Amino acid sequence: MEKLSAKHPLLYVKTKKYRMNKNQLKKIIKKNIDSKEVANIEANAWDSLAHLNILMELEKVFPRKITSIEGIAEANNYKDLKNILISKKILLND
Repeated sequence: MEKLSAKHPLLYVKTKKYRMNKNQLKKIIKKNIDSKEVANIEANAWDSLAHLNILMELEKVFPRKITSIEGIAEANNYKDLKNILISKKILLND
């Protein structure tokens, strides 16, 4: 077994699935929405360009996971986006 692990060290590496917390999500949203709305992102919806930028940022963090989620294209506010990401076990429900 040791010879095999020496030849294939990645074979035995356990990977931990990364999950984002709510503050990290808020940081991505704040980076991509109009600065006037930053004070209270939980109460406001954002425009389609900001939404596209937010989804692209999330796709960078979670490759091939975000764009395939049903309903994510319509989730243009924090509450809807948060709920979808929690249901898909991408966002921690802390």
